[in-house]
Amino acid sequence: MDRFLTTRIEGFEALIDPAAYPISAAEFVEQHGTRRIEHPDGESERLGDVIERVSPDVYETPEEVVNAILTGVGMSAIGRARYSDRDPPAPGTDETVKERYSL
Repeated sequence: MDRFLTTRIEGFEALIDPAAYPISAAEFVEQHGTRRIEHPDGESERLGDVIERVSPDVYETPEEVVNAILTGVGMSAIGRARYSDRDPPAPGTDETVKERYSL
């Protein structure tokens, strides 16, 4: 499973127990919604808040919950916004494009 989540959510293993699925979003939030997701910048947010942002009616598998969490986490969870060490700056940004050289 996703390393970010296993290190950032206390009791993550309980969230991905296959025996607990399928589970309704409401039931999932009731059981696990108070758990906190610790972000790399030191902030945190409630798992229930994250799930409610992207919540389908029912989660059929633990993988669906993991995908929902990764989709719903706030901006402070992603690190440096709009940063990529592989792509040129997005059009409309004020960053300058450096020339690329092939070795």
